[in-house]
Amino acid sequence: MIYIHPGYPKAGSTTLQKQLFAKHPDVVNLGIYPTGNIGQDSGIDESLDVPVLKDARLKNFYRQLTLSDGLLYDSHYMKSLWEGMKQNYADNKRPLLLSSESLLTARFSNPEIREKARRLQELFDMPKIIIVIRSQFDLLRSHYRDHPVDPRTISYKRKPVSFSQWLNIDLSLPHHSITNTLLFHHAVELYEGLFGKD
Repeated sequence: MIYIHPGYPKAGSTTLQKQLFAKHPDVVNLGIYPTGNIGQDSGIDESLDVPVLKDARLKNFYRQLTLSDGLLYDSHYMKSLWEGMKQNYADNKRPLLLSSESLLTARFSNPEIREKARRLQELFDMPKIIIVIRSQFDLLRSHYRDHPVDPRTISYKRKPVSFSQWLNIDLSLPHHSITNTLLFHHAVELYEGLFGKD
């Protein structure tokens, strides 16, 4: 069995990845988590015994899956890469768990969330999908809390801006807008359409 957690940024993804998935004895954790981004929980935890810190193939797998555009994405290569890794990590008793917040974000990755979901469908035969959502107000508040180091505020020389100014900056980039991540139902409908209601 394969579980996929396409984590929303600012919806507890890093906490789940580092505090639950990486330490849970009943899953083989093949998730990836941020190791140098903004936020309070961003450092590399060397004490975690997780494949992503050791296996360059796994890092490459996520990079290809979430960053490459349609012209550069090689589905045959990805299937071959996954089959090789699956043989290494297959465990008859425990399911494999993949996790990346880049699957449900347009920021700092391929903006085509539908394309990334379609790639997952092509690679995996009916995996179980785990989508965690967060109060939309709390999600915006958490993003705003981090805004002085948001790369899109470089033109403001990283000076703090008001919530209204920050929201206007965000809304000026419609394809990469944080507000797009508030549309939880679109993601749920997308994954339900590709992988079924169960």
